[in-house]
Amino acid sequence: MHSFAKLEVPAGARTLELRGAEGRAVARADVPVDGLAEIELTLAPPVAGGIDWMRTGTYAAGGGAIAALIGAIALHATAASTMGDARAQKRAGEPFAKTRQDALDTVGTARLFYVVAGVLAAGAVALYLLDDAPAPQPVAP
Repeated sequence: MHSFAKLEVPAGARTLELRGAEGRAVARADVPVDGLAEIELTLAPPVAGGIDWMRTGTYAAGGGAIAALIGAIALHATAASTMGDARAQKRAGEPFAKTRQDALDTVGTARLFYVVAGVLAAGAVALYLLDDAPAPQPVAP
């Protein structure tokens, strides 16, 4: 079934959105001054189950960022404790090199987790910003 509608919109770059029971469609058009622009919109059915992959990706990346940050903080705390043990061994005159190296290795792993958390957080922000299509321009009365 085809339906046609004539809309008057101000000249310039515009984003048009059409919503209906069958789905949704978005189109961008550059409406010339004193001119016509013909735009064909075909409603696309909603995604199966109503799952929006971009929004889901935003939540997954954000959750992963939080988990990686918590892991990094826990590893950093463990490294600090291990380094304290190495200092105590040194003061007691015991061998401490292996304990110190274990602490430094754990700090390196914590830094990796901080980087992963940052990358996931940046991805979550990017997906969040890309998720919403630009708001349709108001139609002139």
